[in-house]
Amino acid sequence: MIEAGKKLPPFKLIGDDAKTYSSKDLAGQRAVLFIYPKDMTPGCTQEACDFRDALGRFSGKKVRIVGLSKLGPESKRKFKDKHSLPFLLLSDPDQAYLKKLGVVRKKNM
Repeated sequence: MIEAGKKLPPFKLIGDDAKTYSSKDLAGQRAVLFIYPKDMTPGCTQEACDFRDALGRFSGKKVRIVGLSKLGPESKRKFKDKHSLPFLLLSDPDQAYLKKLGVVRKKNM
């Protein structure tokens, strides 16, 4: 897993707006990338809404918030609209980038 404060590996991912975003779009900015398993699940919804509700604390420090999960852009758009999430949500359906970050694990239930 990547450590806090380290640069993210390069990426090209689709956003909730169906546009392609790359690591270059975050270049020169401080950002918090929060990773969550799925849109619309109770825990993930709470996490995203917590970031939404705390946005003022981050924007005052000029920190950009970005969410990332494995579900597609359409799911991201619905999730964003339903919960009024004011930040970019990125999609990694094949989980290639999530694996690169070391955050994909087998379920152990």
